[in-house]
Amino acid sequence: MDSDDKYLKGIFSDSVNDAVPLSFLAVVNRKIEFEKAARIKRASRKEILTQVLFFAAALSILIAAFIYIGKNYFDINFSFTFSAADKFNLGVKSAGLRVKEVFLNPDSIIWYVIALNTALLVVLQQIIQRKLHTSDKKTNRN
Repeated sequence: MDSDDKYLKGIFSDSVNDAVPLSFLAVVNRKIEFEKAARIKRASRKEILTQVLFFAAALSILIAAFIYIGKNYFDINFSFTFSAADKFNLGVKSAGLRVKEVFLNPDSIIWYVIALNTALLVVLQQIIQRKLHTSDKKTNRN
């Protein structure tokens, strides 16, 4: 080896052993943190969009169900006319009586009692579960 080869070998061996410059590490770490924050933001946007689409689908199903029930069970006419006589006669009395018949008949009241009983049992179950869970925590601490 001549002196030029030794000189080149010395330059290359020194550069391999040198650490990465601090500014380069800072730039790379900053880009990694930025990408991590962007990924979290994208995931959050995707979750919000999924929730909005689910809500819109559930709302459209609910509206369709109300229209179906209104047409088939209450005979509500959904044709909109704008004459002066129709503004004051919207069939509110007949629709109100039909709603009263549906929701206040004896069969419906039985279902109300069943629903109230179920709700009460769920609330009691939650209260008992919390008390048991807190008592378990207290015994585990001791």
